[in-house]
Parts: sequence; structure tokens; C-alpha cells
Amino acid sequence: MFYTLLAFAAACISVYSYMREVGRWRRHTFVIALLARLMAIFLLWLLLSQFELNLKSSFVRPHDLHLLIDTSESMHLCGMDRDVIALAQNVAHTLSAHQTTVRLHIWAFDEALKEIPIAHIRKLKFKGERTELVSAISSLKRLLGTNATVVVLTDGQDTKVKSPYDVRNILAREKSSGANWVFVRLEREAPANVCVEVLPPYTIAFPNSVVTLRCVVRLTSGNSYSGMLRVTMDRKEILHRRISLSAEHPNETVMFSVSPHSKHRIKVKCDTAPNELFTLDNEAEAIINIINRKVRLLFITGLPSPEFKFIKRSLEDDGAIDMLCLSERDNVGFLAQGNLVTGEQVLRLSVDRNMLSKFDIIFISNIEPIKLPSRTFEEIEWYVSQYGGTLFILGGEKTPTLFNNVLFKRLSPAEGFGGFINNDFSLKPTELGLHCPAVNMGRDKAEARSIWEKMPKLRCGMVLTKLKGGASVLLEYDGIGSAGGAAFVWHRYGEGKVFIFAPFDTWRWCMEAAKRSSEPREFNYFWRTLARSLPTPLVDGFVTLSASNSVAEVGEVVCIYGAVRGNARSKEINVLAQHEDGTKKQFTLVRQGDTFVGQLRLDRQGRWMLKPSSTHGSTVFITAVEKLHEHKRVGHNEEMLKAMADALGGQIISPGDVKKVALKCANMAVKEYSFYTLRLRSMPFLYFAILTLLSLEWFLRRRNGLV
Repeated sequence: MFYTLLAFAAACISVYSYMREVGRWRRHTFVIALLARLMAIFLLWLLLSQFELNLKSSFVRPHDLHLLIDTSESMHLCGMDRDVIALAQNVAHTLSAHQTTVRLHIWAFDEALKEIPIAHIRKLKFKGERTELVSAISSLKRLLGTNATVVVLTDGQDTKVKSPYDVRNILAREKSSGANWVFVRLEREAPANVCVEVLPPYTIAFPNSVVTLRCVVRLTSGNSYSGMLRVTMDRKEILHRRISLSAEHPNETVMFSVSPHSKHRIKVKCDTAPNELFTLDNEAEAIINIINRKVRLLFITGLPSPEFKFIKRSLEDDGAIDMLCLSERDNVGFLAQGNLVTGEQVLRLSVDRNMLSKFDIIFISNIEPIKLPSRTFEEIEWYVSQYGGTLFILGGEKTPTLFNNVLFKRLSPAEGFGGFINNDFSLKPTELGLHCPAVNMGRDKAEARSIWEKMPKLRCGMVLTKLKGGASVLLEYDGIGSAGGAAFVWHRYGEGKVFIFAPFDTWRWCMEAAKRSSEPREFNYFWRTLARSLPTPLVDGFVTLSASNSVAEVGEVVCIYGAVRGNARSKEINVLAQHEDGTKKQFTLVRQGDTFVGQLRLDRQGRWMLKPSSTHGSTVFITAVEKLHEHKRVGHNEEMLKAMADALGGQIISPGDVKKVALKCANMAVKEYSFYTLRLRSMPFLYFAILTLLSLEWFLRRRNGLV
């Protein structure tokens, strides 16, 4: 500002002095001399002032380079360099020497467009669960000026826009800003495919009971998978959890409990992008049916004990349980039989399968093996293994001797026991046990653990050891040293389930808990929930279906297998196959031993649903595809990318050319400033021009006699 005022004052003084001498000048020399004086003053001001920098900031707008990064999952570069973040950092480093001419903007999007500071590029995460590429481009298009270049790092996939025609229509709605668009072709990792299974697929439950389902997610292809597992019951979401699978951890199990009041359909699905993952087995269904009757419970005990009386009173007070007691003292269900060795009369339990099939769960408590003849064991084994019943063995003083019985070892979850515990100990639930409705007595797992911690100490428990394969521990001892031990164990035996609860001093523990606890309901809650939720209401004729392949090519023949639970002795099973477009076909499964076998030819593409046509049973889904293991729709993404480039008048390049594009933007900006940077390279010429103009003025003044 100072040099500008000084130059202006010098120019005014020069004009004033020349106007005073105008009469002594010749007309044409007066104008030339005045102009030479003013031009010399202007060139001198140009040398002394910051005029060039002021021109750059006031009249020339820096070039904007926008880097739009597709932050969908499993995105990487083509070729050896697979790091998208490294590419963005390389561009920023390239333009660091051109900060006055080029401004770099980095954009990313998930559900909305957002700008990422250059300093925070490394914090950018590729976590997008749904890709909205076209929407992000439209939003950015409205923010651009005319002097801008946009580089888009993407593979062209958009889960909201299904066709290239729709892409052109959407992008044509916005008025063109005149920016240069460049699309960099990226790739996606070989997508992972997961298989989801819900067990059991079909459940019959009692009203107001708690049903625990197990969802197993398996990684069937790809190196890793990360997504949300969502569980819905009758279209209402009841659970969502993020699942992360890898080659080292290919399976994950999620357990959840529901309290059904009527027939419900449970649907479990892993979130996937339709074009990123080829949806095969990423969803499964389970059906829960309600049977409107009481729980039928058969309680078998030897000589009655205080424990038996206490549990019997608790279960009898529950209006949802119908219980029949077989007691040795009351001589109900026990027949006197002679001992072949001593000839003495011994009361032995006498039950048959027709009687057992009327009950949903059998309690056995405090009975000696001699009171259970081999025929009774065979009937109980049939009830569990083939009929699908539930056997619950409650620990008592006589229970350990059952382990010496050869027949009992086939049913027991444990092969032996480690003896009695005479010191004080307590019970605590395992992580798996907290999924058992009876063990999880709180509103959540933390509250359930606190309730168990408040329970009084126990004595004289029996430690179960050498658990069989597949057996699971629900409750364990705490306070037996560092090792601990199993107290409540269960495993599946054939179609049914077997439970054993080891602490035979349970009745004292429960009585003390009912007296001391601030919530006396805990004792009754445990036994009543146990009686309602562990057994499955048995219904003869339930059909379980399974398929050899859940995904097959069109025209392939798939083997279908079936099994009937209960006393049904059908020779064949009629199965209905229904396509998603409504087409139906019937086929028959023929008995081969205990299994029914049939074949189904998939004659059209899509999803098939198989279910028994004349009776109740499980449902099986099979997906027919044109080409098996077709995961990526690369051709579709290429068409989408080309449609975007055509709609915006852009070009498609490889990742290796991104640096060239950045340098080209910098060179374009430098050319715009070349006129103003010329002075920096021509300062000697300015000095010579000033001297020439002053010399010309002196010569003209001398010619007019003014010097």
C-alpha cells in the first residue's frame, strides 16, 4: 500500500510539473516525455510492490482436485498395490508442492457424503454396509465449480440403482458444472459366502415357555467375512449382532431365546450386498408351534426324600404342569419281583413304551440300579433315542451307583464321577448355561450371575468327570480348588436329550435360597422353567427333511432325505416342492431302513421350498443357479462404471494413472499463472526499460531547452 501511494504521488507531481511547462514544449514531444515519465514510475512500482501475489489471490482461482473414495467393504486396487489409502496419500504428497495452485479435497460416503481432512486419511475405514455411489456423485456434483477435476475410486457397484439406464437418468437430472470427471477402476476381494443354519428348524413348545435356538454361521468360501446377523420373529427384529469370520475362525454360534405365545416364524439372515456377495445360504428359517396343553411330567423316585417332597410341591403348584409320581414307598409303578440269587422279593420299576410316550419329560431321582431292570432301561432308552423324549436325572444319594450300570452309561452325559465334595462350594453358570432358560433367572446375563452368587453355599455335591463328546456344562462348581467341576450337564442322545443335575443336597440349598433370598420366587422359577423349557412336546409323525445340496445348478438332481419321529410306520412320505414363482410339484420319498430317500430335479432357476404335503414337519430350501459359485457380477459393474463415465463426460483410467492426473491438474494451474510469473524471470529487462524511458525523457527535455 505504501508503494502504491508513493507511486501515485510521484505521478501526480510529474503531471503537475509538466502542465506548468506545457507552453515551452513542442506538442508531440510533450506527450511522449510525459508518458515516458509515467511508464517509468509504473515499472518502478511494479518492482517494489507485491502486485503479482495480489493478482494471484484476487483474480485467479486455484484449481480444485476432488478425490471421491468408495468406502464399501472389501475394496482394493488392481494389481500389486492393493491399498486405496496409500494411493490417496500419494496424491496428497504429489500436490504438496502445489498448495498455492491446487486444492485437494478427499470425500468418502457410507449413508451420506462426507469430506475427510487430508491429515485423517489413514483413519478412513472401509465399513460401508450399503453402497450408494450414484447418490454420492449427485451430491458432489452440486458442490463443484467450473475449475475442478473429480477422481472417483470405485468399481461401479451401486446396490440402490439396478441398471446403467437408471444411472444415466439420475446423473442427467443435475445441471452440468463443467468439471472434469475421471473414474479409477478398482476391484473387490473374492467375496466370502456364508451358510446360516438355525437349530432346531422346527420346535413345538408349551405356552409361556422359553425356547432357546442356536444359529450357526459358517464361512463356505473366501478368506474372511464381516457383517450383521439379524434375527426377526414375525417381521420384528429381536436380535442383531456383528459376525466376523476368518480362515482361523470359520464358524460362529449365536444362541438366543424367545418366549412364544402362538405360532411364530423365526428368520435369521446375514447382511450382504446383492452384487457383492452372491446370496446362497445367507438366511435360514425356523418355525415354533404352540401346543395348547400342560407339560406331562413323569417323576420316578425310590424311597421318598425331603428333596422329592419339596420339588413335588413346587411343580404341583404350577398349573401348567401335569405330573405323575411313581414312588417306591407308595408302591406305584413298582412291582415285587423275586431275586434270583437270594429269593427275596424286590420292588422294581415297571414301565413300557406306551406309558412313556404319554409324557414329555421323565425325572429320575434317588433310585438304586437294582430297582431298574434291563427291560425298563431299554424302554427308557427307546423313549429318549427314538421317540425324542427328555430324560432328567436328579442327583441323590443313590445316583452315583447308577454309573456302574452298563445300560445307564449309554444314556449318561458323563462316564464317571470324581467323588463327593464335603467342603462348602457354590454353583455358577457357564457362558453356555446362561442361554438355558432355567439358569438365566435375570433380565440379562449380568443379573443372572449376581443371583447365582447370592445363593447359599452347598455341601456334599457330586463332581461329574470324563464328559462324553458333545456333552455341555450348564452349571459348574466354584470353590473346589482351582480346577472346579461340572454339576449340570446335558447332551443329545438320538432324537432326545439327557440331563443330569449332580448336587444331591439340592433340596437344602433351594430351601435356604427361598428363605434368605430377597426374591423367593427364584427356587420355583428354576424348577418350573426347567420343566417347561427343556422338553419338546412329543407328537407322533413329525417329519424331518434334509437335502444333499442347498445350492445346485439348474437341471441338477438333488437327493432329499426324510425321517419320521415317533411311532409312525409309513412306507413313504409325500413331499411338496414349491418354486418362488408359485410353481408346485409333488414327489415321493421311499423308505430305506429307518430313512426315506427321494430325488428332485431342479428345472428352473430360483429358490425352491420343500415341505411334507400331508403332515407336519420341517421345511428345506434349495437355491437353483445358472452357474454354481458365481459370486461377483464383474460384467454388471463394468457396465455401471461406463454408464457413469458417459453420463458425466468422463474417462476411465487405471490406478497407475492417478498420479499423472494430479500432476496434469497442477500443470494446468501453473499455465494460468504463467503471465504473472513472467516478471520474476525478466527483472533485468524491467531495469533496462526504466533506464531507457528516463533517458528518453532527458533527451526530449534537452531538445526543448529545459535542461
